[in-house]
Amino acid sequence: MNANHNRLRDWLLYTDRDQHHPVRSTLITTHAFTELHKGSLTEIGSLREEWLIRSALVSAKRVKLIRQPVDPHRFDFSPSWDSIRRFDFLDRMPMGKVQVYPWIMTRTHPVSDKLEIELRPDFRWYHFLPATGGEFRHPLDDIVVATVGVDMHDFYNPTPRVTVHPDYLRDYLAARKYALVIGIVADRFATLPEVTSLGLETMEQEKRIDDSTAIWTTIAQEASPPFARSSLYWSAVVLPYNRPRPERSAWHFFGKLPPDVSGPPPQFLIDAQGTRATAAAAGIRYLYFRREVLRKYLDTPGYRVYFHMRHWGCASTPLDKSVDAGVNTENLVTAFAPDIADLPVAEQAYWASFNCIPSGGVCAELYLTRMQLQPPHSPSLPELIQAAVSDLRDAFKDRFGSDLYRTKYNELPSYRHLSVGPVTENIQEFLDLAKTLYKIVIDDMDEKMLVAALPPDKRPGKGDHVKSIKLMELVLIALGHAEDDARIVTDTLRALTVLRNVEAHMLSPVDLEKEFAYWGASGIPPSRRGMWHVCVDSVTGAIHQIAQMLRRT
Repeated sequence: MNANHNRLRDWLLYTDRDQHHPVRSTLITTHAFTELHKGSLTEIGSLREEWLIRSALVSAKRVKLIRQPVDPHRFDFSPSWDSIRRFDFLDRMPMGKVQVYPWIMTRTHPVSDKLEIELRPDFRWYHFLPATGGEFRHPLDDIVVATVGVDMHDFYNPTPRVTVHPDYLRDYLAARKYALVIGIVADRFATLPEVTSLGLETMEQEKRIDDSTAIWTTIAQEASPPFARSSLYWSAVVLPYNRPRPERSAWHFFGKLPPDVSGPPPQFLIDAQGTRATAAAAGIRYLYFRREVLRKYLDTPGYRVYFHMRHWGCASTPLDKSVDAGVNTENLVTAFAPDIADLPVAEQAYWASFNCIPSGGVCAELYLTRMQLQPPHSPSLPELIQAAVSDLRDAFKDRFGSDLYRTKYNELPSYRHLSVGPVTENIQEFLDLAKTLYKIVIDDMDEKMLVAALPPDKRPGKGDHVKSIKLMELVLIALGHAEDDARIVTDTLRALTVLRNVEAHMLSPVDLEKEFAYWGASGIPPSRRGMWHVCVDSVTGAIHQIAQMLRRT
């Protein structure tokens, strides 16, 4: 037997089958049909192969009762009328001694003839996936959980192609106490002058390779042209995890996670001497962290942090576990140790990576509220911004009868980040927040309303390109306010405009100091968080001052 015949024999015996295993790649293929061919079946030297993959669910306790390998053709869940009185929804069907359940639902639309495919509703509900879509991403992890598509063929009808992430599949299987059975059948066909030279024979029944694999070969030397054909019957089982994974679920979990989920809890620095203890053993005290710990809570879907006072607020996880957290005089985050202890171990480990030696004391607002029961008056920064905008909107409407701002925000854009402020010392983070503030207090002003508020002879020409801050300055002057007074208050807003237009790599300390001088600061605050507070206080103060000037004649 020559080398070509050896390769063809191996091909017909599926020695390469592991390359086609549906559980081999990052995503498990649960449904697919592929066909490959070379040459015409009526010609010598032609090759053809087809692979069909289908899957179904079965009770995890009874999966061993299914005889393998499984023919995927049996996993055809096609609802139909049994009689004039009975419609078979085919939401289950018997296979030997067990019941199997559909993993996907398919139907061909009676009008468009389009193949429609749906993932199981309970799988979508469990992982908070949308009802339809080609790619389903986890709402918290932002990972592809499943894909659904339609493969088109020259000769056959369209077929479903479905893949699923093994981790999220096994999590779901654990919650439902199911296993997933995948059935594979492949056909390979080759024409050659002397098929008997392959050393294969026609089998009267399948040949078992192992418990989940069987092969059937047929040799037809007398056919025209002579051909060899082989069929592979193969199956795989995906078992559930030992338990579901509530610690990463999009559904709120209010119970206590078992201690063995992520190993032993980490230790934290609990005093200035560097003593370490777990959060649970730390008792009633506050732990200290670098401000960057809040970045995850600002950027990751499902995580939230909001400061309802200037320096104090709450951080919460997708499991709705919350942590009392505030920023102290050293710009460190102080968090309540029992809240940290109540987090999953993996989340505790995240906090521990930002842990530092106590310095600067507990956040004052947190301490006064929680320990002294004397909450201070300390509005959050979004509250200050909204109050200033509302004040100016009302003053302008009272004076001119029109709305100055186009948008009435129920919730400010990026309001959580506005409340917390910069969590790093990267100047770009401060500039991004300044741009958001500019968008709310300046860019949203309706310039047409400002022009209409001016006397006709004071209105700029069409080609003058006068923007909202200058228009507001002209309105104040037209109302009788001194030019210097109008200029000083609007210069505070112009400083914000400069920061909004500048890029971080182009901003020199001299430029930055100049803008902060407009805000009444003697120098640049030492931290980005301090810079942000000066910015908000100065801009909102200027907005309130403009509102007062509009009310005065």
